[in-house]
Amino acid sequence: MYKVKNWKIAPITITFAHNFSNDFCGHARSLDALGPLVNQNEMLNDGFTDLGLKTVKALLDNKNGKVIYPDLKHMCLQSRREYYHYLDTNFKGKNIPIIVSHGAVTGTSWNNPESISDESIFCNTEINFYNEELIAISKSNGLFAIQLDGRRLAKKSVLKKLNSKKNKAFASAEIIWKHLEHIAILLDKNDLNSWNSTCIGSDFDGTINPLPGIYNASDLPLLANNLLELSTHFLSHYDFKNDFNKLTSPETIVNQFCYDNLHHFYLNKF
Repeated sequence: MYKVKNWKIAPITITFAHNFSNDFCGHARSLDALGPLVNQNEMLNDGFTDLGLKTVKALLDNKNGKVIYPDLKHMCLQSRREYYHYLDTNFKGKNIPIIVSHGAVTGTSWNNPESISDESIFCNTEINFYNEELIAISKSNGLFAIQLDGRRLAKKSVLKKLNSKKNKAFASAEIIWKHLEHIAILLDKNDLNSWNSTCIGSDFDGTINPLPGIYNASDLPLLANNLLELSTHFLSHYDFKNDFNKLTSPETIVNQFCYDNLHHFYLNKF
């Protein structure tokens, strides 16, 4: 690891868990569609091992090479909560950004996950992220990259209706916007910037079910245009608590999500 940390161009982030046991920490269930073809049970929903904690310590150590920030996607909730506690205990005030490379929201608290309303579109499963985590990411000056996998972004009942929509690309953009809207309202209520912690984490290089009309990078300009229309409508109807959120223009919101937030984060880390 220390050899990697001392590369001329070392990675800034690294995904700490994936679909199966890695002896570091527990992972969330992610391959439901494959049924009995795969077995994810080993270390499923477990916390950190001693080896995992030693590895995190080495990644975040700035004395023997560049810091590499763990990406929390695919970690189970137990491991994620242990990671947040580890940061609070060992790195309080050290400004360690919390990173999610391709995630979606549950729309609810980890203390009461079943409280999500029937009207909510969100996919309330543990691989997605809870309100407390979105707040922690913002406070850490981290990044929450929203993935473009329909299976993670919305409930099955919502996805089934998409193909019947006349403008499928706009209907798909509405699902992504609902994530941005939820995050914006949540962060504003907690006196945080609503718009500077989100970006695109498409997962186009993974095995995903893309939303209709958003199949690859060539569709992202259309997504941006649709988000601009949706953000304009939202800002004309919602009254933010904080002026620094209220006075943000639709153009700034879309530019930050599609480009600026990610660019500024990595520009500051190199």
